[in-house]
Amino acid sequence: MKTFGFVGISGSGKSYRAPEVAGARGIKYIIDDGLLISASRVIAGRSAKKERTRLASVRCALFFDERQAAEVKKAIDKEKPESIMILGTSHAMIEKIASALDLPKVAEFIEITDVATEEEIKRAREIRRKQGKHVIPVPTFEVKKDFSGYWMDALKKITGSSKTVQKPSEKTVVRPTFSYLGEFIISNAALVQICMYEASKVQNVAKCISCSVREKENGIDVKIDIAAKLGRNLKNIGKDVMAAVRSAVDNSTAINVNRVDVNIKTLVKETV
Repeated sequence: MKTFGFVGISGSGKSYRAPEVAGARGIKYIIDDGLLISASRVIAGRSAKKERTRLASVRCALFFDERQAAEVKKAIDKEKPESIMILGTSHAMIEKIASALDLPKVAEFIEITDVATEEEIKRAREIRRKQGKHVIPVPTFEVKKDFSGYWMDALKKITGSSKTVQKPSEKTVVRPTFSYLGEFIISNAALVQICMYEASKVQNVAKCISCSVREKENGIDVKIDIAAKLGRNLKNIGKDVMAAVRSAVDNSTAINVNRVDVNIKTLVKETV
């Protein structure tokens, strides 16, 4: 296995450019901020961008946690990549990550300045400084469980010339916990109101009786009691409520909904 290093100062756009840089060299596996990534999928690890402090973020990115390191090493052993690219802010950082994961000595370092202009790097750093945005080189759905409740934007960049159709490179923009731009909190009461309002709008739901929201590590579990109209397909009503609640919470709050349990407690006869 051959190990590559992709080097650039913090906020210079490494994660944004990593898939293209790796693809150009036939590298199918990337180590970025605590994650092992391949083919736009998170294979193993924990995102450093989820940590609550900058120090904890650095420790996570360097795989100081033995359990995290063991998980990624096990995944690498299973995947058996021919090559792997490690992202870091310096040669020393990349070498420490390679050592922590028992990877071969870095054979080649690629500098961000080799693939991005000074103006592009300056613009990337300005966005990081002013907006606190970080990029993870995988699609939104791949990071949603780890970043439940964070505002996320999907990025798609078509690479290659107009004569060549290539698969879009999908990435996700997140604002980490340790951003200094502030935070927002959504109460359970607000979540309950969202769920009950959306459920009550579903066709053939007579009324929403009650709702509870339970917080879990990767998101929330919703339990909702409704009254349905007599003579209607109850199974379809339940499915429609589930879909409506999940979609509303996702679009309104970005919180991951693990499950929606619908309990049809009573049937109501329509009055003519």
